[in-house]
Amino acid sequence: MNGDQKSDIYAQEEQDFIQPFSQIVKALTEDEMGHPETGDAIARLKEVPEYNAIGGKYSRRLTVVATFQELVDLGKQDADSLQRALTVGWCVELLRAFFLVSDDIMDSSITRPGQSCCVTGKVGTDIQDSECSWLVVQCLQRATPEQPQILWDNYGQKDAKKVAQVRALYQEMNLPAVFSKYEEDSYSHLMSLIEQCAAPLTPNIFLGLANKIYRRKK
Repeated sequence: MNGDQKSDIYAQEEQDFIQPFSQIVKALTEDEMGHPETGDAIARLKEVPEYNAIGGKYSRRLTVVATFQELVDLGKQDADSLQRALTVGWCVELLRAFFLVSDDIMDSSITRPGQSCCVTGKVGTDIQDSECSWLVVQCLQRATPEQPQILWDNYGQKDAKKVAQVRALYQEMNLPAVFSKYEEDSYSHLMSLIEQCAAPLTPNIFLGLANKIYRRKK
């Protein structure tokens, strides 16, 4: 399966997952929506999952559905059972959204990314937020005596020029290639662990999930 085919499959899986979301939100809110005392609060509550729960990689929530499809006999995978699996997946996603909103509040974040908080995913802001990311750890481990000063002067800053200085340092140290090798080694190790340890569960659960995240670009 080539990259375009995998992308098409993932896009369809995401669409199938998103489709029942509006019904879940409706079930959670519609009974109290017109209440004279709480209706306004419920209307605002309805906006919270609609704004925060859509988007991201979908890995966590699709994990629930993929596990259901592997563990439940095919003859028992009716529409009602699938709907229950999708609902559980959205419960996981709503919990994730709660943690993201809490993170925004603690970090005093303004955007996630390009949209006003709170919205899903702080993609690409590890440098500005001074995160202890894989890249910065590798940078410090491999740095010459002079290079850490570039980090101290620029890391954790919102200024675009300072962010660019850190990214240029990553490129100078060839960290994208280092990560590619790390990803390949990690994937091979993971395949070996699945082969050795999956039983009594079917290996397809773990192989399917591993292939969903392997070489993902978002």
